Amino acid sequence: MWIVCANAGNLRAVYSRSSHHTVPLSYDHKPNDEDEERRIREAGGYVSGGRVEGDLAVSRGLGDYRFKDPDVVATGSRGETGGAARRSTKREQGGGGGGKNAVSGGDGDGDDVPMLRPSEQKVSPVPGIIIQNCDPDEDEFIVIACDGIWDVQTNQECVKMVADIFAEGERDLGLVCEEGSKDNMTTAVIKFPKQTIGKGGGVLVRRESRCGAGGAPTRSGGGRDNNNEEQGQVQLRWVSNPYIPPAYCKGREKDQ
Repeated sequence: MWIVCANAGNLRAVYSRSSHHTVPLSYDHKPNDEDEERRIREAGGYVSGGRVEGDLAVSRGLGDYRFKDPDVVATGSRGETGGAARRSTKREQGGGGGGKNAVSGGDGDGDDVPMLRPSEQKVSPVPGIIIQNCDPDEDEFIVIACDGIWDVQTNQECVKMVADIFAEGERDLGLVCEEGSKDNMTTAVIKFPKQTIGKGGGVLVRRESRCGAGGAPTRSGGGRDNNNEEQGQVQLRWVSNPYIPPAYCKGREKDQ
């Protein structure tokens, strides 16, 4: 069995195996990387401030059609695999050198003009692909996360953080994904059977420790306490918020 990761953009996947050894499953596609910037310039674009034409922070991805030739988008995958496509500047060449991928650009006679393949566009939709073999005796977990995570953590730091949360007894993968951010981030964690769960209160105990207030939040009923609706509402907010700001903790202490 294999793990196959296809990535186009700056979402990143890392793979923990063999006692939390970090294995990259993808590499970011940044406009100022040498190969990416060369392709952007050859397609008629430029890189400014680490962004495609001073705008887009990734050099590959689906969508972002303003950085792509619409005629190439219309050909789909045929534009990449069907040979060098050509566009007629005036009319479609019925039997000319454009081949089956030729696209008409106007009326009347004219010359054929080469079309860039999808992989040659300023922003390419073609992913980088990494394949890793699976080993049930070694595979622990995979983390897939948006660029905001990797702006502040290395691959190894992220893997260690997730491993520590599991070691502290957390079984809820949703809470594992939420922990540690004050911003709107996107994260997915895929846990394999090899990864063990330790003893302890997991993420909720971490939050209690950060807050410094007495009484741990409950997991049951979405965090509500049926005996105290007001307290239950506070606990519901507590469970749904991955970060407990100091001002909120002070307010909670006054309520109690």
